[in-house]
Amino acid sequence: VQITANGITAHEIFLFNGERNAIVTSGKIPFETEITLVFDELQGYKSEDGQSELGMSMVIKDKNQEILLSEMDLLKEQKMNVMEQNKQLYGSFILPKDVKGPVLLEVVVWDKLGEGRIKVLAKLELE
Repeated sequence: VQITANGITAHEIFLFNGERNAIVTSGKIPFETEITLVFDELQGYKSEDGQSELGMSMVIKDKNQEILLSEMDLLKEQKMNVMEQNKQLYGSFILPKDVKGPVLLEVVVWDKLGEGRIKVLAKLELE
């Protein structure tokens, strides 16, 4: 996993396999299983009246650079109460068995009220 942060930071960023109830540590993810990319304890974003507004895009490409998933803003029109500590932000996906791996996962979280952003790139093998 490659992380590029500009103003927004996270205490931890990890992939989680809900079926196994475990963090993915191998870089390998199973087909047809919900995998979640978790941003734990995000900080550095701006707020107005105790509310923050973040955006989150997710793009997944197969080994031939074909786009499998492209979501430009998973958090459309959602606000977050900045008083809630240890807030997690996450996005999930499931890959079918016909996908040719490895896949490239790119997720960007950005501050809609400020200039901050954090980007995650991960090359994932499929099993």
